[in-house]
Amino acid sequence: MAGKSSMTRLLAKLAALSWASYCIAGTQTARASEIVEPAPIPAESQIDKQSHEQSRRIFEFGVQLFQEGNLVGALAQFEAAYAVHPNSAALQNIALCQKGLYRYREAKASLSALLLRHPGELSAQDKKTALTVIGELAAFVGQQQITVRPESSRVTIDDQEYTPSELSKPIELNVGEHRLRIEAPGYAPTQRTLAIAGGVGNAPIHVALVPTHGYLTVLTPDDRTAIAIDGHAVAFESYRGFIEPGRHVIQIYRSGFEPYEAVVELDAGQSVTVRGKVGAPVSAPEADEPPEPPSARGPSPRQLSGWYGLVEGSILNWNGAPQDIEPTKNSVWGTGYGLRAGYRLFTPVGVEAVAGVTHHNANGSCDASFALSPNCQTILAPTYSSPTHFDYTLDTRRAGGAVRIMSGGESIRFTSSVGVGAVSHDLHLPKHTLKGFDAYFALEAGAQINIHHFLVEMVGFGWFDSASSIGAGNYKPYQEGNGIQMFGVSLRVGWSEWTPRDAHLHDAPGRP
Repeated sequence: MAGKSSMTRLLAKLAALSWASYCIAGTQTARASEIVEPAPIPAESQIDKQSHEQSRRIFEFGVQLFQEGNLVGALAQFEAAYAVHPNSAALQNIALCQKGLYRYREAKASLSALLLRHPGELSAQDKKTALTVIGELAAFVGQQQITVRPESSRVTIDDQEYTPSELSKPIELNVGEHRLRIEAPGYAPTQRTLAIAGGVGNAPIHVALVPTHGYLTVLTPDDRTAIAIDGHAVAFESYRGFIEPGRHVIQIYRSGFEPYEAVVELDAGQSVTVRGKVGAPVSAPEADEPPEPPSARGPSPRQLSGWYGLVEGSILNWNGAPQDIEPTKNSVWGTGYGLRAGYRLFTPVGVEAVAGVTHHNANGSCDASFALSPNCQTILAPTYSSPTHFDYTLDTRRAGGAVRIMSGGESIRFTSSVGVGAVSHDLHLPKHTLKGFDAYFALEAGAQINIHHFLVEMVGFGWFDSASSIGAGNYKPYQEGNGIQMFGVSLRVGWSEWTPRDAHLHDAPGRP
């Protein structure tokens, strides 16, 4: 209730100030609750008279909108009227509309401008009232100190941009919530909500943006010397800009001279400066030859290295039925999933750890010669009068390692691998589960796509499992034969520490 009473008194004082100016303006009939009317047109030049008349027409439409409760429209009209012909009445009504729209800081600034620009149009009482209202409006305005790093960051509050000089001291904001956004080239932007209390200094805010790129400066002796980064020509004489972290090849070249080349490792947030110049002049026959662009000559190949990880889902076919159990189908399809984590030593070679599981459902029957297969009878049932049909499953769990071979493409590449490891088999028959722990050998080949740090690959594979240890009692279904073979396709997605080289930010303004 106290806040509502204070607002009521504030509105009354603004209305009183408007009434005083209204009377000074010479208007004959009015009420204290009405907004300010403009003064009569004095004797003046024809141009001034035309602008005054135009201002009055705009002003009168603003009065109409105000009386209809459209404060936003009224404010626009009064501001337009003041721009055409500055006068105290329009400026007071601007303040009145701003206050009604809860723009207390703007209303306070408008009344301060009123006292500064139009002192001759106000009586002593008008000035006193304006000062009182300004003081009371201050209770609805809070001060906020904001410090950002880097200092060149673009800072906006409610979509209004503030310069570094404006941020060097506390800024005034209306009470309530405000949207703060801070961004800078080469850094991750941030956004937060400010809760401003009026009449006090709010707790200072310190924001440091997180760097996502490094900053590279390349300097050469003159404007006839060209600069290339990772084989792409970027500038003459000097280059300054944000680029992705990682390894980069810098070339400085000029027709008729030996080129200069340097390799830099750039971390996020790091600033590196390369100063270089071309080497000795080349021989006359070489100088007569048309120079090759650096992209055609090509810089030293960039070595891609770093950690990577993949998750996979597979569809695969199981070949290798247990001894004495004849499958009723030629193939048995199953599913699998797994994880891979590795390190790319350099562009063509990586090593990785592999873990995964598979599951197969099968249907089969005891061999027609079961009478000569006592082990099969012992495992499946005590007696038979005919071959028995039944369902069984095979589950595997494997862990091992692999060497991966990759082509040199930075965005799309061919990939293959050779791996070995250990595999655990669970063969679930109707009455028994046969277990075994053996070794496996794996081959695969396919294609991989690199989108920034994101990896997608599709491969075909073959797993060759030894299965001689699988059994229960005297029944060893894989003691003789070639073990178990699985062939299929796998879709994998994951993350890599390296990225393609074409994701640079060139010519970004300013340095971090």
